[in-house]
Amino acid sequence: MSPWHKLAQRVIRRPEVPPKRNKAFWAMLILLDFLFILVFGWSLATKVYLHMNRPYAIPPPRFEEVKQNINPPAIPETPAPQPVLPKPEKKTPRPSPQSEESESAEKAHRTTFQYVSKTAKEVQLTGGFVGWKRKSMSFNSLKNTWNLTLYLKPGTYQYHFLADGKKILDPKNPLQQNDQSILVVPSD
Repeated sequence: MSPWHKLAQRVIRRPEVPPKRNKAFWAMLILLDFLFILVFGWSLATKVYLHMNRPYAIPPPRFEEVKQNINPPAIPETPAPQPVLPKPEKKTPRPSPQSEESESAEKAHRTTFQYVSKTAKEVQLTGGFVGWKRKSMSFNSLKNTWNLTLYLKPGTYQYHFLADGKKILDPKNPLQQNDQSILVVPSD
């Protein structure tokens, strides 16, 4: 190119082209979109997951089974034969619609679980009332206790502790069945 061409290019102005946005601007917009989708998507997914995995109560154990697990008899007793008497017929009243509503609207009771350990680094609680998911317990260093408070509806539940990943039944609860501690939440 001759020097005259170079001079002519300097003198002749080209039309102004708006400056292009740089790559950092577009990367920032994509990052903000990703964070928006992540936050709201996670919120929605959590609500759906919690709705699908609601805790449920297991049927209460029969009193005879619980009694046998607490104090098994040393010598099995044979019951004496009883005479068979005809049973009088009893009319059972039908439950009123109001009593059905009161049963379904039972209030949850505040229930505190406590595990004593000086050496455990992490203690979790799991049971039927939380769908067998692990709930971390908080440590009270003054009393060397691990505590967790939950609100449970009346019913019978199975549960156990996990101290540093090891399954431990509740040492303060004598009710045990099927290698689980049994919790009975009374109704009002």
